[in-house]
Amino acid sequence: MAGESSRCSECLRCSPHPIYPFIMICLEACRVVSGVEECSVYIKRDFDELAKLLLERGVLYCADCRQPIYSQDELPRHAGDRVIAAFPPDDVSYEESPAAD
Repeated sequence: MAGESSRCSECLRCSPHPIYPFIMICLEACRVVSGVEECSVYIKRDFDELAKLLLERGVLYCADCRQPIYSQDELPRHAGDRVIAAFPPDDVSYEESPAAD
């Protein structure tokens, strides 16, 4: 619900960084967030919202298990996990990847 204050880790618009999962990033505001903030774009992560996103996008990602989720049958197994729809953009991620020579 918009305007609701809660933990950013429970928001659909918040994502852990793919390499540094302790860093939370608000995908809407494109900034690092502290965890509990007043927010006008907060959407509580719940099963119905995740199921809807899975149908729209075809894949979700469990940041806790570090596994993709492809079907509605897999979703209940990640009920208490941080399931996200997208990772934040990272313009310098190529610098953190090892080169293959």
